[in-house]
Amino acid sequence: MATSTSKVSVLDAAEELGLNTALDLDLLWVAQEFLNAQLPEGWMAVTYPDKSIHYINESLRVDVMESPILPRFKLLAKLMLGWKERGEPPDEMTVLELLDPIDRVMDVKEMVDFMGIDPVSEGHLMWLAKMNVLEALPHGWAEQEMPDGSIVYLNLDEGRSTPEHPNDLEYKEILVRERQRSVPY
Repeated sequence: MATSTSKVSVLDAAEELGLNTALDLDLLWVAQEFLNAQLPEGWMAVTYPDKSIHYINESLRVDVMESPILPRFKLLAKLMLGWKERGEPPDEMTVLELLDPIDRVMDVKEMVDFMGIDPVSEGHLMWLAKMNVLEALPHGWAEQEMPDGSIVYLNLDEGRSTPEHPNDLEYKEILVRERQRSVPY
């Protein structure tokens, strides 16, 4: 449980996230996700003798009373409320990113640049860069760092190497198709 080591109800978590537990029953899933979410690596929840809950990161030498994931879930609740009030569907990529953020942000930024995605006008295509970064190498491929720091990809089945990631061509093709579709918002 992300918010504490003791029992916290979904309704208590919903209130902490700024949801109205009487009116926003359809958004209680956000509170449940908050309760089920893992703390970031290096963080742990500890209940002190006075029953207060502290979040500790020993490597950062931090001991705080607010869960390090609380701001992210408060933002998700706020966005979901806004979309609900305006009668708009939620932006799926924003929801997914807030539910499960990527640790390798700079890798995604580099992939956005590499793929030629404009983050301002093509924000709806950012998921492609993220997926390209997160997707594993295809079966039979391995990554190797060269002495000069460059990366090459080895096709172990065919006995060849290439400086291009084997997934890049596939994602470039998907990008071309996605650019032909209408912008979702």
